[in-house]
Amino acid sequence: MRRLFLGLALSGLFLQSFCQQTDENLTGEYINGIFYYNRLDYMRQSYDRWGMIMKEYHPDEDVRKYNYGIYSAINDFNFGKDVDGVKITPLLLGYAFGKNHFGYYFLLSTNDFRNTFRSEEEESAGKFNAVTLGTSYQTKWFSLLADATYASQEFSIYGKVFLPIIRSHIGVGTSRFDEYVDPVSEQKRIIRKKVLRPDVFSFATSIIPYFNVGLRILKLTKSKYIPNISFAFHQFKDQSQWGEMKWDGEVFFETRGEEIKNIASMKDFDVRFTLYRLLGEPLVEEDGICLRWTVFAGASYKSELDYFAETLTESGKVYTGQSGVGFELGTGLRVLGFKKYGFQEDTYVRFSYFNNYSNYFERYPGMKQGLKFKVMF
Repeated sequence: MRRLFLGLALSGLFLQSFCQQTDENLTGEYINGIFYYNRLDYMRQSYDRWGMIMKEYHPDEDVRKYNYGIYSAINDFNFGKDVDGVKITPLLLGYAFGKNHFGYYFLLSTNDFRNTFRSEEEESAGKFNAVTLGTSYQTKWFSLLADATYASQEFSIYGKVFLPIIRSHIGVGTSRFDEYVDPVSEQKRIIRKKVLRPDVFSFATSIIPYFNVGLRILKLTKSKYIPNISFAFHQFKDQSQWGEMKWDGEVFFETRGEEIKNIASMKDFDVRFTLYRLLGEPLVEEDGICLRWTVFAGASYKSELDYFAETLTESGKVYTGQSGVGFELGTGLRVLGFKKYGFQEDTYVRFSYFNNYSNYFERYPGMKQGLKFKVMF
């Protein structure tokens, strides 16, 4: 009898623990984390970019002579409204430093800084805050990078290896998140578990002439396979012509699929086109880089089908996602040449107004319209 009571007690504790783990629906936080990691990749690539620039133009010299030990900076401030009409202020703040073969970086993010001054009941939907600390080690033949992120009261780890000879990287992210199917409602929720396990795979290459190609595999969402491709018009012109160009353009295309066959059907996709009017003489023109002042106009189209939104909906959250035509108008500084080193974006100082622009559907709920000020290099 004593063993029976002990067994029942242990079972009760186990069920209590299990219910505590499965009762919390963290799907929204997980989706917001995916978009955060997408922005974080820009900073992760900065060490690869500088390594290739130095190898090509200044072999055996100290990189700090050219970048003062600062490999990257992201200062991204937004003021706008989400799809529910709530005023929000997403921001990102981060820097990457380095000395000799070693680097270290950090990134802070909140998808609504205004929540800092609101009571818990007034906070905007989809609250997400994150901080990442990382380090890197670069050699002539390869570079290694690793970071840890704290978000949603949980740590996740990411590691990446970059091979300059093929201009490509492979990365793997692990977290304590897992999928749980409720036996009653049959809702699929992302919950917290005890064991770290891989849930994100990333690959990107710039070895293909004129085109940048990437692939993400996300284990826990309906958007499991996400390939993308991008290119800029200046990539098809000789470098000596960049300083005299009056116009430039940029195209980005991404599609998502729960299975490989869904990718080919391209039911869930996002396409963006940006036209740049380049102004004045180059501000910088050296080491394969040309810095130009620009005004620009961008247009985007996001398909109505959205597997990220379906992942949220299946978990019990009412969210259909954003779709349709969007636009952006602004001015800034454009760097011609960075796409050669794998970067997906070439406008590194940007002040703009946007409305339903798909590049900024990076939070749950997504941003409907607003002003953006971003400094990124």
